[in-house]
Amino acid sequence: VKYICPNDVHFINEDDAEAHPRLLCVNTGNDVDDYTKMAYTKQAWFKTTAEMAEVFYEEIKGKIAWSYVKRYIYALSGIFRELAPASLPNPFGSIIKVLRESGQDCDVIHRRPLSQEELEKVYATAKDTEHPFLYDIAVTASCTALRLKDCCLLKWEDVIEDKGMIRVQTAKKGIKVPIPIFGKLKDVLDERKKKRDDEKDIYVFPDAASAYKHDNYSISKMGTALFARALFKKSDAPEDAKLLNAPQLVPEE
Repeated sequence: VKYICPNDVHFINEDDAEAHPRLLCVNTGNDVDDYTKMAYTKQAWFKTTAEMAEVFYEEIKGKIAWSYVKRYIYALSGIFRELAPASLPNPFGSIIKVLRESGQDCDVIHRRPLSQEELEKVYATAKDTEHPFLYDIAVTASCTALRLKDCCLLKWEDVIEDKGMIRVQTAKKGIKVPIPIFGKLKDVLDERKKKRDDEKDIYVFPDAASAYKHDNYSISKMGTALFARALFKKSDAPEDAKLLNAPQLVPEE
């Protein structure tokens, strides 16, 4: 955890800040002029959740890149929205409102997790295309949060079956970390293992790997098209949805 936001509490209300040192002097027998030796910051009142969110925002604002500040605030807002009781106001709501009104959030992409129903629609749509590997990639991506490239180029050497894990290399530090294999992903990997033609076939999804190497831009557009067809009305779907029925992208031998 890189940043936490604790708050030392010595009095209840913000207005008690002036009275608190005088009470300390009464308790310790010191003069008010000497209280600085034991003085607490005037910030040491019992803050609300929203006030703590504001403190956290101000604390990180001048210490890390602005783009990361916004990511943290939106991420924490999303966590509160999903996990906190409905009766508890989102403490980051006022901060986000200010960012939006000032135009400072223009480069933040607003995301939300797909529901199980929406995921099932994506899976079903992926199965009903001219490219069977799209289903495998959709399942792998949703179960591991891997990027498109990493899903397409997943290697058998990184599938540790006896431990039920996949090893993935992190983009920032370049170290390999384990991700558990569960649910639909296990079914997909079991099916791919049955179809593996040769032990020399290093990629779990050879068709996807070949297609990605051949034209990674089109594969990315197909991913967009998959979500468009699965989750939008036909009139709202992007034009590139027709890519899902495009000719096979795997180059001919």
